Amino acid sequence: MPLNRNLTQEHILLRDTIRKFAEEEVKPKAKELDEKEMFSYDLTKQMAELGLASYSLSQYRAAEYPSCRMQRFESTRSGPA
Repeated sequence: MPLNRNLTQEHILLRDTIRKFAEEEVKPKAKELDEKEMFSYDLTKQMAELGLASYSLSQYRAAEYPSCRMQRFESTRSGPA
C-alpha cells in the first residue's frame, strides 16, 4: 500500500519541498559535515527560512502526551545560550 495514499495537497507540497531541499542542499554537504563532525548553521538557517526548523506539538494534540510536552520544552532549551 502506498504511503502517500491519504496525503492532502499541503502534505504533498511539504514532502516535495523537504525532498528538494534534502537533495539540493543537504546531500552535497552531508558527507563532509559528518566526516568533520560539523554542524551547519547555514543549512539550519535555510531550513528555518523554509519553515522546517521549528514545529508545534500543539497541532498534534501534544497535551494528551506528557512526554511530548517535555520534548518540546527540551527542544527550546537545546539552542545556544
